[in-house]
Amino acid sequence: MVKDILLLFLLHSVSTLYVRIDGDNGNDSDCLMPPQTTCRSLKYVADTINNTGNLIIEIISPTLSIQDNVTFTGIDGLTINGQGESLTTIQVQSVTAGISFLHCGEVVLANFILTTVTEPLLCDSHHNTSEDQCSFTTNGNYSLFFLNPKKLTIKNCNFISSNDTHAAYNGTLIKLSNTTGAANISIHNVFFSNFTVGLKVLLYNSFYNTLYVNNTKFMNNKIGFDVIAINSSNSSISVTASQFNGNKYHGLKISYDKSCSNNFMIFGCTFSNNTGCNGVSMSLVLAKNSTSNIFHGFGSRFIHNSAKYAGGGVNIDLSPTEGYHNTYPSNNTITFEFCDFNNNNGSYAGGVGIIMASVSLNYKKKPNYIKFRSCKFEYNKASSGSAVHVNRNIPNESGDYFVALVCFYNCKFLGNGQPHPKFKAKGNAALQSGAFYANKVWVYFGKETIFRDNNGTALQVSDTSIEFKDKSTTIFINNSGIKGGAILLTGNSELYIKHNVSIIFNGNRAVSYGGAIAVLHLQVQNLAYSDKCFMSLNFDNSNSKPIFNFTGNKCDSGFGNDLFISNLESCRARCKTLSHMHNVNITDIFSSKCFGTFNFSVRSIATPTKSLSVSQVINAIPGIPMKLNITQKDMFDNDTSALFPLTLTVSGTNNIRINPHVITNNTHVTFHGNPHDTAQLLIQTETMTSISVTAELNLMECPPGFIFDKTDSCVCSALTNNRYQGIRYCTSNYSAITPNFWAGYLNISNATNTTFVTGHCSVKLCNYNNTEHKFGFYQLPIDYDKEKLNDYVCSSNRTGTLCTKCIKNHIVSYHSPSFKCEPSHHCHYGILLYILSELLPITIIFIVIIIFNIYLTSGTLYTFIFYAQIIDNMSPNGFNTISFTRSESMALDILQTVYGLTDFNILNADSLSFCILNQDLSILDLFMFKYATTLYALCLVLATIIILKLNSLYTCIKLCRNTIRPFENKWHNYLDLFLLINLVLFNMLTISNYFISVWKTDQEMYIGIPIPVIQLALMLSPIIIMLAILIVYFTGGRIKVLWNKRLERLDDLNASFPARLLEDTRKSLSLCLKSSAREKKAYKITTF
Repeated sequence: MVKDILLLFLLHSVSTLYVRIDGDNGNDSDCLMPPQTTCRSLKYVADTINNTGNLIIEIISPTLSIQDNVTFTGIDGLTINGQGESLTTIQVQSVTAGISFLHCGEVVLANFILTTVTEPLLCDSHHNTSEDQCSFTTNGNYSLFFLNPKKLTIKNCNFISSNDTHAAYNGTLIKLSNTTGAANISIHNVFFSNFTVGLKVLLYNSFYNTLYVNNTKFMNNKIGFDVIAINSSNSSISVTASQFNGNKYHGLKISYDKSCSNNFMIFGCTFSNNTGCNGVSMSLVLAKNSTSNIFHGFGSRFIHNSAKYAGGGVNIDLSPTEGYHNTYPSNNTITFEFCDFNNNNGSYAGGVGIIMASVSLNYKKKPNYIKFRSCKFEYNKASSGSAVHVNRNIPNESGDYFVALVCFYNCKFLGNGQPHPKFKAKGNAALQSGAFYANKVWVYFGKETIFRDNNGTALQVSDTSIEFKDKSTTIFINNSGIKGGAILLTGNSELYIKHNVSIIFNGNRAVSYGGAIAVLHLQVQNLAYSDKCFMSLNFDNSNSKPIFNFTGNKCDSGFGNDLFISNLESCRARCKTLSHMHNVNITDIFSSKCFGTFNFSVRSIATPTKSLSVSQVINAIPGIPMKLNITQKDMFDNDTSALFPLTLTVSGTNNIRINPHVITNNTHVTFHGNPHDTAQLLIQTETMTSISVTAELNLMECPPGFIFDKTDSCVCSALTNNRYQGIRYCTSNYSAITPNFWAGYLNISNATNTTFVTGHCSVKLCNYNNTEHKFGFYQLPIDYDKEKLNDYVCSSNRTGTLCTKCIKNHIVSYHSPSFKCEPSHHCHYGILLYILSELLPITIIFIVIIIFNIYLTSGTLYTFIFYAQIIDNMSPNGFNTISFTRSESMALDILQTVYGLTDFNILNADSLSFCILNQDLSILDLFMFKYATTLYALCLVLATIIILKLNSLYTCIKLCRNTIRPFENKWHNYLDLFLLINLVLFNMLTISNYFISVWKTDQEMYIGIPIPVIQLALMLSPIIIMLAILIVYFTGGRIKVLWNKRLERLDDLNASFPARLLEDTRKSLSLCLKSSAREKKAYKITTF
């Protein structure tokens, strides 16, 4: 009792009480009694001294521990100082511990570090939240708590939570509740880190307060600085030269609820690397009739912030609170000047997000103003509104009055785009976002605004009015997008142009249409809005009308390099109203007579599809994709097929199915149904314009090589068990057939319809117009009908089954290996040519044989006779079913020419062929002339026998025989060897070509060696064999002995020439007519 009286006397006897605290060496027992000593704990001082005048506490120990809550109450002037520059550390050791200042007059905290020890065991696990959540709760505990201070100064302090932001512990709370006097709060050079909320200021029913935050850092908190004003007014908050870095939900959060006439300013602050859901750097919410508040951001930077949803930089919400209808804020002004928004990103609103509502015209409140002056939006990214995203928040409420008007003056939008570089606008993979996106709002652009190098369209608006203020200049340079490189207007959007406006479009690019501007307005059905154009003017003075300059803009489709407009007719109607002209053409619309001066470039304007055309009858094959070849044209005769989708609808009694129902760029369409089914096909545009056309749809029979199956489709026969011979595979354009097959239609069993069949055919007769595929197959196009198929399958001028007939007025040529058909008027000298090429040579050959005593059935030339009889049967001719390459055919022609010299068939070539009679001769008819030639030769033999029997030419024959004899001894053996080698060579070549053609035709037969190597080896092998025979023949001694013996035998034969000649003639006839086994045996012995 005595101590309390002495303490009370001490407090009233001095104006200021000084207390020193040493957490290491102090002693709380009687430390406040005269003479004063050093106290040990802050709690002892707070519990002992309250409701007094001035108290100065100096902490002299390096550290001070707080185990429980410390509360200072009712002290008029309280100062707590640390050790100056060394900053005394105050450790809060409990989650419920902290320092509270209740109803103190003036509080000064300086030069200490307040560390909240929140190890996992001390944390409140019920309040921990994961980082991916967009909301969280706290336990209400604060390391520092100030209630209604009249003056508060915090300087040179660090407030740190020793654990991470998962700890449910808050930093500092300043609460001004139910105060009418002015509170002055100053925070200077303070550091808030790792708290749930670093610094929170709550103004509740409080007025005329001043808060000044300077050179303060908010780092790694969930919320760095949280300001809440509820039913408060006339307060002023300033944040200057401060940093908000690495906060997980918001760097700065400002909420006004039923508050008015408050001022909030940030100056020279930096917001960087903050993350969260919405407004991660700064979130500004005005709700519940808040009015006349002013926010001013000046010279601040928002860098590398990332939002999960909206507002990587700033998010402004002017919508009513849920459950409180018609509680819109009004007459608030939000201004950002000389601020930079750089490299921020979000799902939408990468830089700045603005949410508001539109209301009806009878709304009486004053609008809010959101202004950006001389701000730069650079390299921000979002899928929509990468730099700025302005949107109406309440879709079910509509009206022409907007809660806020958004203005941009002297702003720059540079390099904003989609979240990832791969989304850059090239092809359909690019996103349509808009560096500046606005929906159902009113936006102003004043003075000089620049959009440069933005990706995904620079300015995209929907149901929005864009007003270009008086004497303003807007520049769009090198922006890109899918639809509209610089500007995309959709819905009921328009450009509202005022006096002396200049808009420049240079080097912008679009993928689909509208290199600079794309206007995609919906069709206006109401006649009252039939003249709704994409532009609107509010004056009539032609001298001040806007100027639009277009240079170097490009559309990848070449469709509207400068302007694509969907409602050009509406602009024509609007132009009539403005110009008072009865007849308005397109040139008038884009001139000073109407909307201003438009300096367009080449192929500048395009519109949606104006006309639609297609064939009146469409013949489709069930199950096979086809193109409908639909033509779409716009008002300027540009082709729009690649840009605008078409809807296909089938109507009729037949069950015809179609896939797909929507096509673009004449993509393939597949119809399913039964052959000969018919229906009506309706084709109509899907977007912007309503144009349709109908066509008759007929389903055709399956094409060659296809079979109709149970799926109402024609399928390739090669894929079924019921396959056609020779058909190997099919595509949507043709079926592939083996070269040695014929394909056509035949009437089988007197059926009503013909049947598709295939069969073996000579490649000379069936050449398929030389459309050989790289795999060695021929192509049967699906669009050939039955009548024209023969023209395609057969070689030139041929027709009929297996291509065995010539077309009308054409005759099969004689001496043609390919049995070509030539015009019948070339047959005037056919008989004469037959005599000269067939009968005359045989006669000459026969006379030479007789005169020169050439042996026919034995001896030297028997090999030649045998070779000449079979050479034609072995050589490839018109009936050959082997396909040769071009090089193989050339080699074969050369060999046939060489062999033709030996068998006197040198005239057997297409170039030397001729028709015999001007009659319809078949190939078999030509063989009649071959047999006639053979019969003529037989007649010559019979005539010779008769003449020799009469002995009438004996003397002449003997004379000729004696003249020729010296030459035959030298060369007749060489002739035997030459003919033998040629016979082997030709057989090898024929065999090699056969196997090569088999390998080429049957792709399944593959032995791992390239076919050209095999072909070369087979063609060289006869030459090697021939060289070996020649070496043996000319170097072997035995051959020379045999040579001499044969000479002696020839001398014996010459001694009895006449008798021997008669004997040879008799044997020749006997060989042709009887062919006895004994003579064959003798023939072989003689040959060897």
